[in-house]
Amino acid sequence: MWSVDAVAADVFVGTPPFNPVPQQLVAIEILVNVGAQTLGSYSATFEYDETVVHIASISGGTSPAFSSAPITDPGTFSSGASPMAGVQSGTAAPSGFVSIATVTLEAVGQPSDSSLLTLTGVSLFSGSGALLPATVFGSSVLIGSAPSVPALPGVWWILLAAGLLGISLREAALAGGRVSGSAEGSSKLG
Repeated sequence: MWSVDAVAADVFVGTPPFNPVPQQLVAIEILVNVGAQTLGSYSATFEYDETVVHIASISGGTSPAFSSAPITDPGTFSSGASPMAGVQSGTAAPSGFVSIATVTLEAVGQPSDSSLLTLTGVSLFSGSGALLPATVFGSSVLIGSAPSVPALPGVWWILLAAGLLGISLREAALAGGRVSGSAEGSSKLG
């Protein structure tokens, strides 16, 4: 039977540093603050809206003791609930803020879709094996939209084609926007 330490730990699901557009990847960090306690192992289920994001990968955290990839089930990475578990890899269990995992998400929803990101079923154990009560602070992700490309007037396309392909302005204008070429600067009017 495990003993329970009265000192609670806080678990933080990182906030994405930007709003990913559809098919873009974004990484978030999972942090645990165990204070003066030590963290020996953990297990939890990462939950998300599978119509908005999928998990591309779950890797180890930035804390040396938890830098190895946690145990996961890649078959659940598009299910909305993906279990993960990790055990510290050294002899000295870390204390304070501990980075236990990095979750890389792929945006699969449409612009303005959002998903809560949280952990459920969290079990944290100290370096001595005592169960640490945990409070989870989740976050969210919002799918952004790609910036629109402004329409350029016809003359700008001619200048751009001439500059990129190394052809004269006259050749670009005569091509009427039907210019193709290689990276070496050769061109073909078509």
